[in-house]
Amino acid sequence: VDKSGNESVKDLGSFTPYFIDNEKPEIGSIGVSETIDGFYKAGSEVEISFNATDSGSGIATGKVFCNGTEVVANGEGKFIATLAEDATEIKVQVIDNVGNSAEKKINLKADKTAPTVTSPSGYDYEVVDGVLYAKSGVPYHLSASDEESGVRGFSVGGVFRANGFEGVISASTATLP
Repeated sequence: VDKSGNESVKDLGSFTPYFIDNEKPEIGSIGVSETIDGFYKAGSEVEISFNATDSGSGIATGKVFCNGTEVVANGEGKFIATLAEDATEIKVQVIDNVGNSAEKKINLKADKTAPTVTSPSGYDYEVVDGVLYAKSGVPYHLSASDEESGVRGFSVGGVFRANGFEGVISASTATLP
């Protein structure tokens, strides 16, 4: 429009808006099923999940890596990985719609040993074909320990034989703090 009020119109056709987005996406927590306090059973198959946000152009893609190898999402959109026999590094990488990226890593430790079951001095037992035989010292007391990840719970059940007596121990479980 000029000072006299004459207008000129020009068709510019279609155009694509451009975002100015210099901010990286933010990755919140990374979750790994079947782990407790950063420990897992060696060779476990787990589901890896994460949450991410981007206040600029939005999230374009998210990737998960297990010890440097990309984990491809399955048909349900879940990232399933088999954890290593020693230690595992999980890395999540998120890329927004203009190419800004962020990554976050967590390290997990394998626990390859089962807890040790012990009994106090004076109590002796043996296990034959899955049956616990007390050799002395009834009533019987057991405890469990684990040097790597700690003991999560303790359960006893099955057949118990001592001094000619045979009985069934009902399944009893104690969960430790």
